[in-house]
Amino acid sequence: MKIYSNLKHNLSRLFRSISKFFAGKKEGIIAGGANNDPAGTITYLQIGASSGYALLWLMVVTTPMLIVVTQMAAKIGIILRLGLARVLKDYYGRRIAFFLVALVALANIFTIGANIAGMADLVAITVNMEAQYVLFVVLVGLFVLLFLLRKRYADISKFLFILTPISLVYIITAFLVKPDWHGVALGIVGARMSFELHYWMLVVGAIGTIIAPYIIFWETTAEIEEKKTIKDLKETNSGISWGMALANIICILIVVLAATVLGGHGGVIENIRQASEVLRPLAGDAAFGLFAIGILASGFVAVPVLISSTAYMVADLLGWRAGLDKKEYQAPAFYLLIIISVMVGILMNVFNVNPVQTMIWSQVAAGCVAPFIVVALLLVCNNKKLMGAYTNSRSANVVGFLTIAIMVLSIAFFLFDILK
Repeated sequence: MKIYSNLKHNLSRLFRSISKFFAGKKEGIIAGGANNDPAGTITYLQIGASSGYALLWLMVVTTPMLIVVTQMAAKIGIILRLGLARVLKDYYGRRIAFFLVALVALANIFTIGANIAGMADLVAITVNMEAQYVLFVVLVGLFVLLFLLRKRYADISKFLFILTPISLVYIITAFLVKPDWHGVALGIVGARMSFELHYWMLVVGAIGTIIAPYIIFWETTAEIEEKKTIKDLKETNSGISWGMALANIICILIVVLAATVLGGHGGVIENIRQASEVLRPLAGDAAFGLFAIGILASGFVAVPVLISSTAYMVADLLGWRAGLDKKEYQAPAFYLLIIISVMVGILMNVFNVNPVQTMIWSQVAAGCVAPFIVVALLLVCNNKKLMGAYTNSRSANVVGFLTIAIMVLSIAFFLFDILK
């Protein structure tokens, strides 16, 4: 009896410790989970299908970059208690702020529409009503909108946190398919770099997925919503490191999985059903259903983050009251921005679009915007008048400038590839 009592007590303590560990890292895990949204997942699958293991080096290189960039965004929110758009407007001028917010807002709305398209396509295929695809676009968009309008930040945050582990199905499947681990290792160190068709487009798309501009804005405002203080900065940085590292491990394994199952020799994923085949080794004939659950779960993590970060960003810029903890009548303009973002995302898909290609190109657009936002972060985080003793360390600046260099070079090669 005593043994049973001790075991129960120890298990209870262990559970509380694990719960406390993950709860303290909630915002980082949510941001990392949102990074692997439907558009991002499809982009990773396309990378694996077309380039095999050749781009794994990029996933590894960008991991510390993602961590440092997100930590800078969080630090701004904690130290200044202001959104990034507001900081840029107040200290660097309205023109710069408007330019950057316009770029990110356009990329965000494109990605919102792309994610809604992918989610709607999955639902339409699942219920065998593909001819009514537009109807499901409207239904998915309205469901997400209702979720944001009827729930407060604490509820939304908890829901997003619960959904993030679903993407772990890709980790399990990646090990089941027994990939060529020697080839994976060569891809990680860059020994299998390829310059086949669309290579640089996929590089830019991968960067836009991994270091997504909207995640930077979300992270700043999330720390404000969570009412974090300077004493929470260390734990916040730890949470970001864990969340972003996990996100990139998942993206590496998604690429490995796609390369192993879908060939990795210049293949192009044409539709959602073809993409779902990556989970067949785990789920057999139920592969599509499991894939649909994973994509829909990641979509319900990412799309609310995308929509609310867009609304926060524009509201900050224009000086409007904002906050998911506020009632609609307390921040009417903020909630109007949320409604507009969803409606524009829905309208994007009224036309005959290919959901897979739309998702991939939305990430390419984000990749073209990302370097501008990293430059803005470095400007703010190295401003002693603003950040005081919390300006960037030398190592953070080195990683930041290296991030910009890789982004700019990738975009230049991509544009050269298009124009040649």
